[in-house]
Amino acid sequence: MGFRYVVRQAKPEDCGDILRLIKELPSMKENPDQVVKNTEQGSLMRRNPTVKGTTVAYAMYFCAYSTWIGKLLYLEDLFIQPSHRGKGLGKAMVCKVAQ
Repeated sequence: MGFRYVVRQAKPEDCGDILRLIKELPSMKENPDQVVKNTEQGSLMRRNPTVKGTTVAYAMYFCAYSTWIGKLLYLEDLFIQPSHRGKGLGKAMVCKVAQ
């Protein structure tokens, strides 16, 4: 039986779950308190999929403008909990962010 994922824009109340996932990043294991300041500034509002109401992944991105290229999108992080990988969730998230 597969999971049913919902990919949606993050809400302010999701910040705690997103922070939990950020701390699961291998690069954050050594210094998990590094992201607390950003949480307090409210800058963790990005796409995050849920399954049964639990956040299992997030995509952190921003839009920018280049003199030579024009509009562009920069994907900073795409994290999916290991137990939810290999199920097409990453592709779904990238497609949703690109919209």
